[in-house]
Amino acid sequence: ITQAYDPHTDYFSPRDAQRFKEDLSVSLEGIGARLQSDNDYIKINEVLPGGPAEKSGKIHVNDRIIGVAQGDEAMVDIVGWRVDDAVKIIKGPKGTKVRLQILPAETGINGPSVEIVLIREKIKLEDLSAKKNIITYERGGKPMKLGVITLPSFYLEWEEMQKGNPNYNSTTKDVKKLIAELQAEGIDGLMLDLRNNGGGSLAEAIDLTGLFIKNGPVVQVKNSVNRVEVGADEDNSIVYNGPMVVLINRFSASASEIFAGAIQDYKRGIIVGESSYGKGTVQQVYPLSRFIQDSKDKTGELKLTLQKFYRVTGSSTQHKGVLPDVKLPSAFDPEQFGESSNPSALPWDEITGTFYNKTSSVNDKTLTAVARSYNDRMKSDLTLQRFADEINEARKNISQKRISLNEVTRKREMEEAEKKKAANDKLGTKITGKENKPVPLLELDDEYLRESLIVLGDLITSKIG
Repeated sequence: ITQAYDPHTDYFSPRDAQRFKEDLSVSLEGIGARLQSDNDYIKINEVLPGGPAEKSGKIHVNDRIIGVAQGDEAMVDIVGWRVDDAVKIIKGPKGTKVRLQILPAETGINGPSVEIVLIREKIKLEDLSAKKNIITYERGGKPMKLGVITLPSFYLEWEEMQKGNPNYNSTTKDVKKLIAELQAEGIDGLMLDLRNNGGGSLAEAIDLTGLFIKNGPVVQVKNSVNRVEVGADEDNSIVYNGPMVVLINRFSASASEIFAGAIQDYKRGIIVGESSYGKGTVQQVYPLSRFIQDSKDKTGELKLTLQKFYRVTGSSTQHKGVLPDVKLPSAFDPEQFGESSNPSALPWDEITGTFYNKTSSVNDKTLTAVARSYNDRMKSDLTLQRFADEINEARKNISQKRISLNEVTRKREMEEAEKKKAANDKLGTKITGKENKPVPLLELDDEYLRESLIVLGDLITSKIG
C-alpha cells in the first residue's frame, strides 16, 4: 500500500525496522549485499562496499542466487523463495562460511551457474571510507600521475561530531586528507570514482563539493508545501583546483547525484560513465508507536518521502539523474534499472534555478574535444571495441527472461553463453598492482576506470595546450 505512493515510501515491520537500523549503523553481519525478488529469482540489488561480496570481486548487481549452502552442507535450491526467507539463510554470524550458487548477470539465465564461497563478516566503517590510488599514464611521451579517490558512500559519524569528538569520520575530512597526500606526490589530475555509491549524508555531498568550488549553492530541496531551501557551500577556500573527472554508473544515486550534478553545473570537471540512478527524493522514518499507543505489540516504522532534490539549474535529479558528458557503454536500461523502473516513482519536474558562478575549469570547446577523442578511440581502439561488444552482450543477457526446458537446447545455450562470457573483473572496480604503488594505466583490468583516466589525460593535455 505504501509503495503505491512512491517506491521509497515503505512500511517496516518490527523485524525489518531492526534490519534497517543495522544497515544504517553498518553492523549487519553477512555477505554485504541487498537482495530483491525478480519473478522466481532472488537477485542482487546492491553490493555493499567493504563487504565479503564486494571484496570477492565475484558478485555483481543483477546476479541471481539460485542456491545457498551453509559451510560444507548440501546446496539448498531457493528458486521461488520469498526474499525474507532467502535472507535468513544467507545472513549469519561473523566468521561462518556460506556457499552461493549464482547465475551471473553477464551471461543471464541461459548461462552456466557458478559456485562462490564467502566468509560472513561485519562490515567495518573503515572498509566504507574513501581510498586513494595513483595511476601512471604516458601521453605523447609525457608521463602523467593521475590520482584516483574511490568513494563508496557519503558517510558521517553524526553522534561523534555532536559530542565534539575532533576525530569523527566524514567523507569530506577523509577526501581532503587524501587530496593533500596525492598533491604531495605530484599528481597531474584527479578522478573521483562514485560508482555504486548509493548516497548517504546530504551535508557531506554539499561539503565535498565545497572542496572544489569557491562558494555557492549546491542543491535545492523542495518540501510538500513547495517551500524551497538551498544547501550551499559557504567556505571560500578551495582544496583542489586542478583537472578533474567524476566517474559514475547506473547505481550512483542520491547524494552522489547531487555532487556529480553540481560539479557538472559549475563546469568544474567532466562527468564520465553511465547515466546515474535518478533518485531525487528524500525520506524520513517515523516509529508508528508515536501514533498507535494502545497496541500491546510492536508496530514497526513508516518511511515517508517528504522532499525532492533539484540541481542549481532547477532541474530535478528524479528519473533523469545525471547524464555524463562522456557516456560509456552500459548494460543497463533506465526502464529496467534505476528510479525509472519503478511504476510509482514520482515524476521529473523543475523549479526556478538559483544564481551561481560557473568556473573556468571546463568549457563547451573542451567537452566537444574530449567527446570527439572518445569517439575516435571507439573506432580505432580494439580493447574499447571488444569491451563495447561485451557490454552489448551483457545487455541482451540481462533482459533475457526465459530459458528452454529442453535439455539439448539448454546445454547449447549454456555453451554459447560460456563462449561469450566476458571477464567478471571488467564489470567491477578492481585496481591491480601492489598497495601504495603507482599502477600503469595499461595494466588496468577495469575498462570504465581506464577510459575515464584517458578522458582525464585529455583534459590535462587541453590545459597544457
